[in-house]
Amino acid sequence: MKRSRIFIALALVLVVLTGMMMTGCSKAEPIAHDVVVMTINGRDITMEEYRYYYLGLKSDYDGGDESYWKNNESGRKGLKTLVETYIKQAAVYDKILADNGYAANAEDRVNVEKDIQDMKDMYESDKEFLELLAYNNLTEKMYGDILLRNEVLYRYLYDYNVKNKQDKMDKYLKDFVRAKHILVQFSTTTSSSATTSSGEQTRTKEEAKKLADEILKKIADGEDFDKLIKEYGEDPGMESNPDGYVFTYDEMVEEFEKAAFALDINGISEPVETTYGYHIIQRLEIDEEFQRENFVTIFNDDEFFEDLEALVEKEMEKMTIDYADIYDKVDIETVN
Repeated sequence: MKRSRIFIALALVLVVLTGMMMTGCSKAEPIAHDVVVMTINGRDITMEEYRYYYLGLKSDYDGGDESYWKNNESGRKGLKTLVETYIKQAAVYDKILADNGYAANAEDRVNVEKDIQDMKDMYESDKEFLELLAYNNLTEKMYGDILLRNEVLYRYLYDYNVKNKQDKMDKYLKDFVRAKHILVQFSTTTSSSATTSSGEQTRTKEEAKKLADEILKKIADGEDFDKLIKEYGEDPGMESNPDGYVFTYDEMVEEFEKAAFALDINGISEPVETTYGYHIIQRLEIDEEFQRENFVTIFNDDEFFEDLEALVEKEMEKMTIDYADIYDKVDIETVN
């Protein structure tokens, strides 16, 4: 299933995998990555996770200029407060998903594995990819966990919005058609010996119309439309689009478009003449996969996230944070 990669931003992924190195002088002893620095709603947050947010946000503050933090106590406190907010938001997403019965499934995991492999393929070696993650304060597992949350969160938001905003979906989908067709080509010349671009002999317009009528009769007699596509259809695109084409206005030739939109769901047209030949068209219901793939297009960002944002804000007020004793030592010099 094709998904919107923009959705990565939803889980507050700060990394853009550009290879930006976080640097700085450290006089105080750094806190080990496996040390728990806080617990949110019963889940331990280690320094490894904390530093991902901390160092990413730190670079937004200082732009790589370490002198920004000198004698800047308010900035240091503000950074820790912002990091807590981001971590709490991630924890709220997990809670919302758990409360609504959403957990990662096999398809989610396959999608994440593919995403990671696609990212690896952009680099000359896995080592280069892992080094780039490390530059951005991530391990491959952390990166995978973030992507996996995105997958599950997307499913939740899709289901939620379809359930509560079906009128919006219906309004969008009325401008789309899914259709299969059986194309019977004919020559644009008067000679029945004209050939196609592949060198095959084609037929006259009259012969094509006769054949199209014969196919239509087979459909009326109960023969399977898909079987007839394989037997008679001359549109090679149907082989790669076995579920049909999904299209809106001005994407198909005019005669084909008008005929398809005029059909009821599961309706079948009379032979429709276009410059490509005669088409017998079957209109089908828009499938769920198309709706999922185009969901973020159907709903603008405000509509897509508005209810989630309100829920997150409400849940964040209930979040409890227990700080480990070592949390007081978290600072510019001890996070690296």
